[in-house]
Amino acid sequence: MQTLLDGLDIEIIQLCRYGAPGERKTLSYSTAMQLIIRGYAMIYKADAQPKAETTPVVIPTTSSITDNSVPFIPQGLNTFVLVSAKNGCGLQTDYEILQELLRAAGKSVYVAHASGHGDPPSFRNVDVVFFLEIVDARWLQFGKQIWIAPNSEWWRKEWDQFIPKFDLIICKTRDCFNLWRKRSEKCVYTSFESRDLYDPTVLRKKEFLHMAGGSVNKGSKAVLTAWKNYRIPYPLTVVGANLGCGRDLLVQPNVRIIHRLPDIRRTMNEHLFHILPSRYEGWGHVLHEGLGCGAVMLTTDASPMNEAAGLSKELLIPVEHTSHLRVPNYPPAGESMTLMHDVSPASVWKAVQDTWCLTPDQITDISKNARASFLQERDNFRNILGTLLTPKLAPQVTISPAKQDVVLVTTFYRPEYLWTVLQALADADGGADKEVWVAHDHHHNEGNRDAARAENEQIAAHFKNVFAKFRWIDRETHSYEGNSYNCLELYKEAHGSDFRFVYLVEDDIVVEKDFFRWHEAVQAKGDYLCSVGRLQTTRPDLIKSDDPSAYVESGSDYTSWGSCWRREKLSFLMEHCQGFYYRNMTGYIINRFPDSSLGHIWTEQDGLIRRVLMEGKHLTASPCVKRAYHIGITGYHRAKGYQFTGTLSERVQKLNDALETGALPGLRKDFVDLDDIDVPRGSTSAWGELRTIQRLS
Repeated sequence: MQTLLDGLDIEIIQLCRYGAPGERKTLSYSTAMQLIIRGYAMIYKADAQPKAETTPVVIPTTSSITDNSVPFIPQGLNTFVLVSAKNGCGLQTDYEILQELLRAAGKSVYVAHASGHGDPPSFRNVDVVFFLEIVDARWLQFGKQIWIAPNSEWWRKEWDQFIPKFDLIICKTRDCFNLWRKRSEKCVYTSFESRDLYDPTVLRKKEFLHMAGGSVNKGSKAVLTAWKNYRIPYPLTVVGANLGCGRDLLVQPNVRIIHRLPDIRRTMNEHLFHILPSRYEGWGHVLHEGLGCGAVMLTTDASPMNEAAGLSKELLIPVEHTSHLRVPNYPPAGESMTLMHDVSPASVWKAVQDTWCLTPDQITDISKNARASFLQERDNFRNILGTLLTPKLAPQVTISPAKQDVVLVTTFYRPEYLWTVLQALADADGGADKEVWVAHDHHHNEGNRDAARAENEQIAAHFKNVFAKFRWIDRETHSYEGNSYNCLELYKEAHGSDFRFVYLVEDDIVVEKDFFRWHEAVQAKGDYLCSVGRLQTTRPDLIKSDDPSAYVESGSDYTSWGSCWRREKLSFLMEHCQGFYYRNMTGYIINRFPDSSLGHIWTEQDGLIRRVLMEGKHLTASPCVKRAYHIGITGYHRAKGYQFTGTLSERVQKLNDALETGALPGLRKDFVDLDDIDVPRGSTSAWGELRTIQRLS
């Protein structure tokens, strides 16, 4: 067991004062544990190997809380009441694990059924009342300390009133910690653990297992639809009683449906591949139990599902779309405070194909890493729990969380445009340090899907090594008009994150070298709804200037040409991120903004944002000297659009030649959008303190 005098080997997972992600350090035990508690590091064990037997339940006794943002917890906490629900699923597993761990630490532990009504508890004045997901207000007056481990997807708005009463908010995932630290200073990132079901004596079969249990949020419909639509020949076992699927999906070749498992340990171990594209996991016991068995786990490429260290990142399933619906396609279940993530059957099929093609050596490596990460995560959690049970107020250390930015890029099928746009983002000052999300929007009349897939993979493979983090989102084909669905769904997901600035750069916008620096500088000057890289207007009252330090404020002008939002400002758009608007933009605009001076025109997202701007009496900020350039060549899905020819690299070169000269040889007039093929300067003249030269009404 580690002591306070020992050094501890850790790996940094979030930028902090002790290093950058991926760096390995040996720090004092107390400092290392503090970084782990706050979500900045994890224990590093180079020699971690799969173990055939489970280890005894041992909770270390430590005194290592040093961050002044972690609430002080008094000593002498000996009596715990776990308030939860015996539901046969994750909540029950939560309290069973905690009950065992707390008793192993010498604590008296009781389990109370959570209820919002009925008789009050039969005993009083316990040391800790510990709510597991559900807040039973009857217990709030009976604990010296009130702790809660929230599952964000099931949090109810009526419980918000109780947040100030919580002495400790246990965050089992980093996603939970990032979300809840904005609501309370009492948050601690702990991780968690799941049952160890590992049995090395069971013979592994090259088959797939989908453990849905009693939940409709495990992505079961996408999995079963993939097996049906793509006629996947590989055996699939589905365990669950509430799959939310029709008989056409439940009865098909190569699929076996089991409602109740007689031997869960054997089933979990004998299936080599586990597939679990969950919409959200408050912790994800089935996911971590699978990793503990050494399974090759396929899950959703979204936090918190993708946080587990034992996952093969190449096998993560990209998100198709997000929503706040707790239960898919069932509004009466209410909305979650966090985003729920849905994957497409096509993405499931691709992940299954990639998994099946793994070599035996690759499978062995992934399996060993999965088992080792399970054991490491369990050790992390038990160390942190031991710290919380026997704390001592220690010297204060303040660790400020790093602020990250994200760039959203919307695209159709025009890969030479996308490549050029992404390269400009990477070349901009600070661009390579950004997280970039590219979302490809497929319309019902789009052709060349196979060609698009191949070239998209080529682009993604290249730029994953260029930016700090790169994510590709492939939308399912739909019949919505324009770009609004793709754009607003990206905004909605980014709003639910923890970013500082959210940039939108469409795939026909090339940014200037000082693009990010200019936006940061102008955002510091005023409280703007957003800032825009280039003001596109024909207003005769606009003052034109070639001063790189000058900018214009406007209460009605907006264009999605390199915009930047403080993440919290996106809240003004959230009510409009809905199907009614995507399906019938004109009808929605007329009903929602009946008095708008724009009438029934400008109904796509730019027009929507202009109405939001005017309704709320907000302002935008735009530079007098462009920080974003419009490619301006009508192409891609439009019938008369210009199409570049040749290989991807040849088309990229032809496009860049056109941008350098501002023309295309033999280009017809109707190929030019807005009479404009911008010629990027490559660098803005030196500028100093920014100044407003005009405010447009």
